[in-house]
Amino acid sequence: MNSGCNVLDVALDLGLQPRHVASTGQGEYSSSCPFCGGQNRFRLWPNEGRGGRYWCRQCDRKGDAIQLCRDACGLTYPEACERLGALPRSVLPDLPYRPPPRPSTSPSLAWQAKAEAFVAKTHRLLLANAQMVQQLKEDRGLDMETMLKARLGWNPRECREERMHWDLPVTAGKSILYLPRGMVIPRLEGRLVQGIKVRRSDWVPEDRWPKYWLIAGSKSTPSIYGEPFRPFFVVESELDALLVQQEARDLVRCLALGGVSNSPDQHVEAQLRAEPFLLSLDYDDAGRVGYEKWQSHYPNAVVWPSDVGKSVGDMRGADLRAWVVAGLQRLEHTDPSM
Repeated sequence: MNSGCNVLDVALDLGLQPRHVASTGQGEYSSSCPFCGGQNRFRLWPNEGRGGRYWCRQCDRKGDAIQLCRDACGLTYPEACERLGALPRSVLPDLPYRPPPRPSTSPSLAWQAKAEAFVAKTHRLLLANAQMVQQLKEDRGLDMETMLKARLGWNPRECREERMHWDLPVTAGKSILYLPRGMVIPRLEGRLVQGIKVRRSDWVPEDRWPKYWLIAGSKSTPSIYGEPFRPFFVVESELDALLVQQEARDLVRCLALGGVSNSPDQHVEAQLRAEPFLLSLDYDDAGRVGYEKWQSHYPNAVVWPSDVGKSVGDMRGADLRAWVVAGLQRLEHTDPSM
């Protein structure tokens, strides 16, 4: 395949016979899905982003041209880049990106008390729900010990509370705090709850609201899992960080950004600059831009993308520990003065 190819070219190589169906997204194409076989459920937008993107409305598989090469053609990341004529992430050019580190402040004691009660309640509900516990094991690869340490929870129904009860400011048209239905992921510092995020169980790709909902008043800084003085392993998702920590807690400490656009606060910034660290963002358009920014801002970051799928979470069932060990071996050959 020649340089400059896109998802449409990959689809044609796979024998999918896509046909033009709409002008949305600068041109939308439809075909059968190479993953689930759904007829006319596989949509391609070859002119969006770098190399286009795809999404199956039946099995929800999605990504860009490189991801399609990896998942449908069985190529490794370097092979996919070579096939498409794309520049691998490890050699992306630096960008003039210098975001100032943010100061961080803890929520009020009144907010923390409400948050602690919510986390304790939803944690009990999770442990009492065998189906949800099993789903976390199967879908995220997390064991019971990890669920207990992280105090993960389950909120079975969405609710709304008065913001003033959480010691939050009340303004015209903004007096209610939204607590969505879904998986509850607390941000802990020691045993103190400093933030709460809910992975919404009702989320769909067309949703106007985000999949991960940060509860108002939460301390908006990355979550750190693991013991100090171990190399940092930076990922996007808290659940991915917990999985890495579960399999390699004696080797690394994980930093979960909570979103590719999020940046560290002043305290974490200083720690990241001290030593080389591993960086494994999601493999999508946003992640690619994120890699560019991070490599520009942190020359000591060693890019270490997941071997399987879009993110670390897709490596459940694989030898994740061996993958972490290989990344640490790469760190050993990195100049700490970079």
